[in-house]
Amino acid sequence: MNSFLLFSRLRVFLETLFQDIGMNLLWSQRFTQLTLIVLLFLVCLLCVLLLRRMAIPRILHLVKSTSTEWDDYLINRPVLKALFHIVPSVLVYNLLPLCFDHPDTRIFFWTNRIVQAVIAWNIVHLLSAILKNVSTVCTSKINEHQFVGILQFARLMVLIIGSIITLSLLIGLDLLRLATGLGAAATVLMLVFKDTILGLVAGIQLSSNKMLKVGDWVTIENRGIDGVVEVISLTTIKIRNFDNTISTIPPYNLVSESFQNWDGMLRMGARRVKRCLFIDVRSIRFATHEEQQAWAEQGLCDAPQEGAQPLTNLTLFRQHIVRTLSADASISSDQWVLARQLNPTAHGLPVEVWFYAKNTEFVAYEETASRYMEAFIAVAPSFGLALYQYAPAPLQA
Repeated sequence: MNSFLLFSRLRVFLETLFQDIGMNLLWSQRFTQLTLIVLLFLVCLLCVLLLRRMAIPRILHLVKSTSTEWDDYLINRPVLKALFHIVPSVLVYNLLPLCFDHPDTRIFFWTNRIVQAVIAWNIVHLLSAILKNVSTVCTSKINEHQFVGILQFARLMVLIIGSIITLSLLIGLDLLRLATGLGAAATVLMLVFKDTILGLVAGIQLSSNKMLKVGDWVTIENRGIDGVVEVISLTTIKIRNFDNTISTIPPYNLVSESFQNWDGMLRMGARRVKRCLFIDVRSIRFATHEEQQAWAEQGLCDAPQEGAQPLTNLTLFRQHIVRTLSADASISSDQWVLARQLNPTAHGLPVEVWFYAKNTEFVAYEETASRYMEAFIAVAPSFGLALYQYAPAPLQA
């Protein structure tokens, strides 16, 4: 009521002032309305400046002084700026009718629409800032990178829906009719922005299915990519290869094609070693009792038992491999440890050594795998086995 009396008296004072300087009644009313609107917007602007210069620093200081951490992420400068833009806009919307004798004029009609559109757009900015803060919390606080793509999509939808609402308020068109018209135009936009839309959908699939997150080691062989994921967005994924180059690919490539994610191996704490030794089949034979006894004295195999079925030197070699690996504490005992035969090839009989190293770090893993394979290559001749090695034909003179 006090605001109504203040504006009424101010309006009468301005109308009288404009009439005293020679304006007629109609023009004095119009200039009075215009002056009140300008004053109202100046007051609104002053409120925004005061809130940004005085209120925001104090609120941020209060938030940082609390013992809780979630408020530091959710209540920050962008959120407060958007919030303090809404408050003066709502104040202008409520006080705007007091600037007019009859709030049904064309000036009031368009000014009121502009204020409504500004309020709607400020609310959109507030929601977008909150979603951005939630995304920051997911990545830096709780380490849930898979929600980033979903939150980015939510921000995009908020901006699109907010833009439609703001436009409908500004031009005075029914929201349903406007959405229907934009739906017809969306058909053309889908063709123009096909790759972007595919990227959005693929980004949501990657995030919701937890297929990928920042920090994962991925390998995409058909694209020559092998490195660690650094950035995941709705439209691009950046991977730093181990040669320190950056590969950027759209998310839908990871959905439509196959890729290898090594995160499961790192979480299990065991990395598989699977390598082959090619044995010359002409060196495979049954081991004699004396040979087994001699190899047992060297610690290469168990002592032979009387009356047991004779074993081949390759069988004893495979048993030696399994025994050696099983005795090492750096090899996982919860996973497979085996040495198996594969189908014979023109290069000999493949013997595949399969075990899991506990140390998954690249250099340590390669050192463990190489050390054992070198040891097995060196001990194979002790069992009378010859490893296949291709010898090219000599050049003709």
